[in-house]
Amino acid sequence: LELQNEDIYMAPKFGDFVQMVVRKHRGEDKEEELEIDYVSKYMNHMTIKMPYQCFINGRFVNAEGGNTYDSINPTDGSVIAKVSLATVSDVDRAVAAAKDAFEYGEWGKMNARERGQLMYRLAGLMEEHQEELATIEAIDSGAVYTLALKTHVGMSVQTFRYFAGWCDKI
Repeated sequence: LELQNEDIYMAPKFGDFVQMVVRKHRGEDKEEELEIDYVSKYMNHMTIKMPYQCFINGRFVNAEGGNTYDSINPTDGSVIAKVSLATVSDVDRAVAAAKDAFEYGEWGKMNARERGQLMYRLAGLMEEHQEELATIEAIDSGAVYTLALKTHVGMSVQTFRYFAGWCDKI
């Protein structure tokens, strides 16, 4: 059985660690790979891959009825991608799935310290991919790239870190 530093870090309580080791030993720790259809664009000297479907109940799915709309680049009016046009039913399913995930899923079972650790991890991943995120934000919102990088993405990273620090304090 091979353990990574992250395995130990993500199991701060001994009981959580034992459960994680048992799941790994049984082969139950493998997450199902998410199937994602992407639109790929070459922008800002990199290939950006953007999902265009609705994210409902942990999966990317087409909107009910299969309708799409054009996501427009506000700086030049060009079409960035055709994306799924969610219906009221799609939104209702997404909200119900989110409610169930909160009440019965892993997030709701985590203690405050674990939630904070995941938020720190998210902030780190956002920082690691900040150029890609800023490029997407600049294209989608029409913001200047440096503004998107420093403000939209940079402040989001800082905000996640700030609130991650509060998770086990309140």
